[in-house]
Amino acid sequence: MLPHGENAERIRSVLIQQAHDVNGQIAARKAAMDALHSECLTEGPRGLQPEGPRGLQRWRDAKADHDDWRKRALYFKRRLEIRMAEARRAHEAYRRDRHAATTADTTRVQREVIRRLAVAVAEHQRRCATEGLQPSSLEHASPARSSIPRPATWSKTWRTCSNSEGSS
Repeated sequence: MLPHGENAERIRSVLIQQAHDVNGQIAARKAAMDALHSECLTEGPRGLQPEGPRGLQRWRDAKADHDDWRKRALYFKRRLEIRMAEARRAHEAYRRDRHAATTADTTRVQREVIRRLAVAVAEHQRRCATEGLQPSSLEHASPARSSIPRPATWSKTWRTCSNSEGSS
């Protein structure tokens, strides 16, 4: 069973490295078998021929061992590829879920800000209507009285504006 989430991508990269290692081993073993094949066979009048019964037997034994090893190596590689696909799917599901959660959180925050803004506008309109205030008299109100949440980066601007207005 593969872990999920952030670990899935790391596991997949390890599995990819193992698959590359298996490919390298297969290529190295093939080169060694080619060298043994040419060593066990000699050039004769009719092309390559075994160097005798001993050479032929040596080649057949080595070939049988190599074929058995290659079959197990390819099986292992297929299992790695299956695990890589599982890890890829797990990582994609994690990314999809994380994106959906982030999008839902962002949407919720945006809705809350819009709701607070609507409440502040309604409060402003209510005060203007009940107290007979003109909008221009509320423009210079202290930002502390506002119920609209402001990002932290605005606080310096608000203080600067309120200080300069208060000192005039």
